[in-house]
Amino acid sequence: MSNISKTLNCHLLLDNFIKNDLLNRVNSNFLNDDKINYDNYDKIIAEILQQLKTKLNWDPIATKYRVSEGKKAKTSNSTDASNFHRDLNIFEGEDTPDIYTLIIYLDHAALDIIPNSCTVFDHNKLDDIQTFNFKPGDAILINASTLHRGNFETKYKSQSRKCIQIFEIYKNREDYLKYSNKVLTLPGGGNKQVEYISQSWYNIPLLNKYIKNKGRQIFTNKVRKNRAKYSYLSTESQRPRVTKNIDNGNYYRLLLKTNDSIDPVGDYNNFIKPFSDSIRNDVILVICIIIFLIILYKFINSRGKKGLK
Repeated sequence: MSNISKTLNCHLLLDNFIKNDLLNRVNSNFLNDDKINYDNYDKIIAEILQQLKTKLNWDPIATKYRVSEGKKAKTSNSTDASNFHRDLNIFEGEDTPDIYTLIIYLDHAALDIIPNSCTVFDHNKLDDIQTFNFKPGDAILINASTLHRGNFETKYKSQSRKCIQIFEIYKNREDYLKYSNKVLTLPGGGNKQVEYISQSWYNIPLLNKYIKNKGRQIFTNKVRKNRAKYSYLSTESQRPRVTKNIDNGNYYRLLLKTNDSIDPVGDYNNFIKPFSDSIRNDVILVICIIIFLIILYKFINSRGKKGLK
């Protein structure tokens, strides 16, 4: 792993990463009705990667990116980044790769990081949550296996959540050749029910807290391996991909070909099963407790009535 993973708790803060001229061009390519000019954005992403090269002495190669304009639920990063997650999940038996995510903020925002989580996969050994606040133009580079979530309960809650996320960044061509064929990708957009749930639950405070804690607990673990050829899993957050140069925001724009699953539903179910099973077990436990309390109440109530006789 690089020094970012080893010595900087899996992340690197990049204050004022993009300056006024580039920031203005970034914002000018948000069109009406939450549309994005992706043809222009491809050029902007190339400039951003060039800045990363200058800053870190890398020769970066990126696989895909996502631009979140944020005015509507379907184009807001707030609806699919509220739970703790890894952009790149690691299959059991595999080590943390040198693959990164760059997040660039276009308005005031906050991000929760669990330090060292790109190298620690035991829930009981993880550090406390660390929250970072950002202003327009700030960025953060994280190892793609770092547990993180958008913090949407802060004073910035009313903001539109505009940001750019560049995924699966390799430091150089050598790393790209080393890791890229080991990444299994699950294209999103095929499960409308999951998409709807992801756009709804974070608005319910008690459910929001429960899901966050559950996500931190379950997604700490590596993923059960069901594909021998691959070492890492990219799920694309159940979001569709861009299909034309002017398209909806918050979609995935591919820069390079990905190794797409031939059974994305089955692979996604394998990935999400520990999380859904844990929630199901909690629901069953709550139902059993409620039934027990009802039976106990009726028993006590009946004994009380017999005593009165």
